[in-house]
Amino acid sequence: MLMPSKDFKWFTTADFSKYKGEYIVILNKKVIAHGPNAKIAYKKALQKYPKTKPILAKIPSEDVLIL
Repeated sequence: MLMPSKDFKWFTTADFSKYKGEYIVILNKKVIAHGPNAKIAYKKALQKYPKTKPILAKIPSEDVLIL
């Protein structure tokens, strides 16, 4: 069974309200790139940190209710 990464665990609890409506790229419990376009944000992250596998996530623009 795969265990969630430390970055994923951090993602589930951190406050990303300043990134509402944007894509964020996470590595080592930090947002290393962000923007309205997923491909561009991820590309920026890989330029800064080549040979890594950061996490890409979309931060909703509105509050989301998960049932």
